[in-house]
Amino acid sequence: MKDLNLIDGIDISDVKEDLICYSYDASYAQGVIPELVAWPKNTDEIAKIVKWAVNRNLKVIPRGAGTGMAGGAVPVNSRSIVISLERMREVFEINPKNFTATVQSGVINGDFQKELLIYELFYPPDPASLDYCTIGGNVATNAGGPRAIKYGVTSCLLYTSPSPRDS
Repeated sequence: MKDLNLIDGIDISDVKEDLICYSYDASYAQGVIPELVAWPKNTDEIAKIVKWAVNRNLKVIPRGAGTGMAGGAVPVNSRSIVISLERMREVFEINPKNFTATVQSGVINGDFQKELLIYELFYPPDPASLDYCTIGGNVATNAGGPRAIKYGVTSCLLYTSPSPRDS
């Protein structure tokens, strides 16, 4: 990875190997090589990247771990920037009284499930990629897994807060 210093403090790369790695996911979707890849660490950095990209007429492609089978993280326009959310792995709060958690989108599903065990709780979505898929990717694709039969898919479990908590 090469930090281009295009946006102060945010890792952005145009290295061919990075671009190739972020031009596909686990689906069979045929993508193209994006112009750039960025790795923000919080929502403020995402906002800066999106504003910067819009001002340069770049398409914005959000990406979790790339384990999706739907092709949602695959760039289809070379004038694009992939925003990889994999570095956003903070669990801000687990509230066992009201059965809620506030997490960043890059939190790995399996890691989150292990953390919930401390509170004798669990997060039902258990896709086959559980050990490396992200909560954000689960939300984006409405992931399920075998337990979806009993508990429903990801969208059945979401509450969206009116304000971000990681700035």
